[in-house]
Amino acid sequence: MSSHSNGSLLLMYRPQKAFVLVVVMCLLMTMTLLSMASFEYSQLQLKMAQAYLQKNEIHSELLFQLKKIEKQLDDKQCLFDRAFATTYPTESIDWWREHGCMISAVPFRIYYVKEQLETDVCIRIYRLTLVAIANSGKFFLQTHEVSINQEIKECIYTVQSKHKGRQGIRWG
Repeated sequence: MSSHSNGSLLLMYRPQKAFVLVVVMCLLMTMTLLSMASFEYSQLQLKMAQAYLQKNEIHSELLFQLKKIEKQLDDKQCLFDRAFATTYPTESIDWWREHGCMISAVPFRIYYVKEQLETDVCIRIYRLTLVAIANSGKFFLQTHEVSINQEIKECIYTVQSKHKGRQGIRWG
């Protein structure tokens, strides 16, 4: 009798064990899907952070190279004809490789052009356009610079020193 009653007890508990198994499997699948979604989200956040850091690195490198160009502003090197402000930043990468002056190759290829906008006895106004070529695309920096003719003493006193140097920056 005890073996017969044990068999009926087993039959009674088997459907419950199957139900528990199905519930546990559903919970595991839900947890797996949530984990996969969380992983995908983390990957997306990582890619966005890398793009942000690369853009900041490019901007820092462009500013560093701009400082080098500003020190030799009155040189005739890489002086181009005056054009619209949007002309040089929108040129193709091939155009920059062929016509632009390379100032840096590492970590990004950086080219620049200099345009003399205005000139008189005391001041020269230049527009500098720098372009960084990276794997993620082309980035530019454009600025206007005022240079004072240091050879004529009257110019040094006539033009206030606060008006010389960088006048503004445009990023793209």
